[in-house]
Amino acid sequence: MSAPSHGEHAASFAVNGRLLAGSLPPRALRLVREWASLHQDELLANWEQSATWSRWWRSSRCRSIVAMTDVPPLPRVTHVEVLGDHELRLTFDDGLVGDVAFEDHEWRGVLAPLRDPARFEDVGIEMGTLCWPGGLDIAPEPLYEEARRRRLARPRR
Repeated sequence: MSAPSHGEHAASFAVNGRLLAGSLPPRALRLVREWASLHQDELLANWEQSATWSRWWRSSRCRSIVAMTDVPPLPRVTHVEVLGDHELRLTFDDGLVGDVAFEDHEWRGVLAPLRDPARFEDVGIEMGTLCWPGGLDIAPEPLYEEARRRRLARPRR
């Protein structure tokens, strides 16, 4: 599946321009969202038409766009709590609550500032993705898998 890319970065987007997975530098992200906004009607028409086609199909006007249907929705973070030095408790839109520890993570490149525990604790959520000031973000899919491995038991009712 073709996705916007910039250098070593790549990302997947919803038809409305919402970032689904991966990351792009802020300028590239703005350009993709602007393009999606300009082509919104065509993208939505192609998406609606895809419901009557096979699982995979290509846009007739944008050959690099490949749509996939009948796939589970991507996980979205709905709540984040800082537990300690580079450790978070995450809640996802499907109700999963689990802990994710980053103590062994090598913070390199654009994520290097997150080595500083005070900077790491400045985490927030934007469109279901963990984010930090300065445009840093981490896609929710690998976080979901780790949270699932360290799932918290649901309280009994």
